[in-house]
Amino acid sequence: MARLLELADQRSPWNRALWQASSALAVRECLEYDNAVRIDGVSGEGLTYVTKFTAEQVANDPGCGHTAARERVTDLLAVVSTGKSSGKPLSEGNHDALSQLAGRISGGYLAAWHAEIEPGFPSAGNPGSAAGPAELVARSIASHLFDVGFSGHYLHGWFLAAQQRISDGADPRAELLKLVAEADTASHRPLRQWRVLVPVQQKPHRGVDDAGDQLLSAEDLQQLCASKGLRRPRQGIRGVWVTVTARDAHAALAEADAVIRRLAARARVGGRGLLQPTGKAWIEGEADWRNLGTWAPVAHLPSVQRHDLLLAPLDTDDVTATTHAQLDDALELFAALDVSTSGASVASAWAAIESLLGGRAPRPGVGAADRLAAIITCSYSRAELNVLAHTWKTHGNDAVAAQLAAAGSATRRLDIIDAALRAADVPAPVQFADPVGAARAIALVRNPAPVMARVRRYIEAALRRLYDQRNRIMHAARFNSVALPVALRTTPTLVAAGLDRIVNAAHATPPIPPMKLAARAENELHLLATPAARPPHRLLD
Repeated sequence: MARLLELADQRSPWNRALWQASSALAVRECLEYDNAVRIDGVSGEGLTYVTKFTAEQVANDPGCGHTAARERVTDLLAVVSTGKSSGKPLSEGNHDALSQLAGRISGGYLAAWHAEIEPGFPSAGNPGSAAGPAELVARSIASHLFDVGFSGHYLHGWFLAAQQRISDGADPRAELLKLVAEADTASHRPLRQWRVLVPVQQKPHRGVDDAGDQLLSAEDLQQLCASKGLRRPRQGIRGVWVTVTARDAHAALAEADAVIRRLAARARVGGRGLLQPTGKAWIEGEADWRNLGTWAPVAHLPSVQRHDLLLAPLDTDDVTATTHAQLDDALELFAALDVSTSGASVASAWAAIESLLGGRAPRPGVGAADRLAAIITCSYSRAELNVLAHTWKTHGNDAVAAQLAAAGSATRRLDIIDAALRAADVPAPVQFADPVGAARAIALVRNPAPVMARVRRYIEAALRRLYDQRNRIMHAARFNSVALPVALRTTPTLVAAGLDRIVNAAHATPPIPPMKLAARAENELHLLATPAARPPHRLLD
């Protein structure tokens, strides 16, 4: 339950976040990619990759049904991922068969997990998993609930209530069974229609004024607030009614935010100035305003502040200045995530990556995704041990906690944690404060090669999904992909983590350009299982 709560927490660091699509959606993504190869002439290389990755995920996911059902899915996916048919679209019959299986997985997913958990803790597990079945259960259930439309805010409140009952003495397995059963029922309910009022700052003009009852004048908005007991916005603020379909109230606010972003873009290009939401919204029938926006975790780069770059002078060295100019361009593109519509966000995020790591033909896009995945993977171990170091220093009462408190640098703290994990188990108070993180850190330090391979596989898949979505939007003008919400949910913090490390390297002594940093990451990951391996938290030092 602790891991479920962490996955639904908007404040969780990127290394503890959810990177994957649910198994049901992953199969639908394969079907969509199959159509893209057949209809839009998309390269079959991506189809081979996504079907192979999905087959591995389905094979290790008890939520996809009995072993025989999972084997049927993997057999169909193998048709396009192996042998002479690799990269070629499925036959019509096989495509339809896989489509039926996708519906079967989606419809029975949580019921299958309930059946798996009910006899005892599940024996199934991902061979590369750092924390065994607990990690698999949490990631599988959370990703499914996200992908059927629940907001992270809603899920966090749901999981928090269950965790509180466990803290009060309830049986953890009984609470998990109850949660999965309730989630199964809730996920099969039809989506609701919500009417959301969004206050905006916008000068009246013809066109907007002709919007009829979709638009409230400033006077009408003031009167409505008075009649409903709502705090009145400042004078001159108007209101836009937005009707959306969503699974919960938080998801409705996210949908309304997306609509307003599109309207704001329309206002900008229409030459009528800015349509600026105030950040609040009212769901019809509720007692108060809510915050307008999505659940998406905040993607930021601590290295910009760490190196005092907000008002940094330009470098005089030509090579360094060129690298820093590249970084400025990439950061400008990445910053568009906060203000753009979904399609523009994907395009700008990908442009930031490719501008730094695109490299040479023939595969600049795939190469950029894989290079950034290598950099992020090497950063993962440092991020994980940093979280445990803070927990150990805060909750530990042993010699290691004292050493951590006295350590003069972050690297020294990580050296202390690395040595402690190699020598002994994590003490009980630290285990209690962060049970999943402790297990992940032990596996990472004592057997880093398979753990890092698993991490890289998931990060690489997420970044290739972002690249694929960019291609669909920019080259095929398709904005309704089933995987677009997953890409927007999972990749911004990953990209931010990679860019953060690139900025850090550019200001090292001597500075390391992005492509050379990626080469270093590739080398260190390759050497992990050899006597030449560095400690996992020092791979990019």
